[in-house]
Order: sequence, then C-alpha cells, then structure tokens
Amino acid sequence: MLLSEEQKKRVEEHLNKETSGRFLCSVCSARGWVLSERVFELPEFQARGSIIGGPRIPLVAAICKKCGNTLFFSAIHMGVVEPIKEEVKK
Repeated sequence: MLLSEEQKKRVEEHLNKETSGRFLCSVCSARGWVLSERVFELPEFQARGSIIGGPRIPLVAAICKKCGNTLFFSAIHMGVVEPIKEEVKK
C-alpha cells in the first residue's frame, strides 16, 4: 500500500514525538533516516507454510541513510492503517 502525503506526515510526527527528535541508528549511531513510502506486512509464521488470508501485521520501514539498518514500526499504532476487525461468529 502506498502512503498518502497525510499518512507520511503522520509517520514522521509519530517518530519525532516518540523519540523527541533523537532517533539514532542502533548500528552506526547516525541520525539520518529514509521512511518507506509503502506499508509492508509481516505474515504469521506457520511451520507448514503460509496460510492464504492469515493474520498480517502492517509495518512502515525506516532505513538508515548511512548503513542501511532497517527498523519496522506498526502502521496501526501510528494511526496509518486501521486495525482489521475480525468478524465474530455466533
């Protein structure tokens, strides 16, 4: 999913708020980051292979400009993606 300009701004604001502007790379201590323009997903692990339509976690990537270290942040927690409401079967 491609992020809109409003969603990109929300991601930047969230990271600045949570890190008080001190967002350092844990590998090289650099401060320069590139935020992904897309939301990625992490599927649930299944020992026998992927389950089509199984649970997924939507993530936004931040990539260090110096060393390439990549961190993933919850797109739901940042308010970029709405959580999927599971249907309750009666």
